Amino acid sequence: LQSQSMREAGDPVAGAELAKEAIRLAEASGDELAIATAKFNQAGIEYAQGHTETAQQLHHEVLPMFRGLGNRLNEARVLSRMALAGADLGDFKQAIDDSLESEKLMSEIGDLPGLGFVLSTRGNVYHRHGELEPALEYFGMAEQIYREINDQRLLAMCAGNRALMLRQLRRFDEAEPPVHECTRIARNTGDRLTLAKN
Repeated sequence: LQSQSMREAGDPVAGAELAKEAIRLAEASGDELAIATAKFNQAGIEYAQGHTETAQQLHHEVLPMFRGLGNRLNEARVLSRMALAGADLGDFKQAIDDSLESEKLMSEIGDLPGLGFVLSTRGNVYHRHGELEPALEYFGMAEQIYREINDQRLLAMCAGNRALMLRQLRRFDEAEPPVHECTRIARNTGDRLTLAKN
């Protein structure tokens, strides 16, 4: 968790070292869940540093571990991250398959925030493939979920993504409401980065 916090705080190098230490400690303990979780965190750090192939290798390593433990929530999370990394690596079909499998698991579990993440990630997968209309649709679906659960930060992110898709589709008038919503939320939450983007 500390390595994840350091990654989110913008110190991926220190985060990576802590993640490697977490893996060593987990392996020494023999705790399968701790090992899988530590390696999954390491995958997130590798991805953030642009080491997509390394991240994907770690995803493929931990997926059967979570499955073997019956940990369906983390299985779904890994599949969604695999989808995004797969899209970056040019494997669009597999990325969609992984995303659909993740959605099925999240729906069965009933994890609404997780389902929102899956749908938002699928929007990113389609965007990376140059398919703006389905990307727009999935960002909109994720936005509805984040509105329902009142997650303002992720709602702003999806509204911003939807506005970006609409602008790229040259539907400028339709892009204005999500831009305004994203800006309003960013002002209310003090999110300067989102304000700068919009």
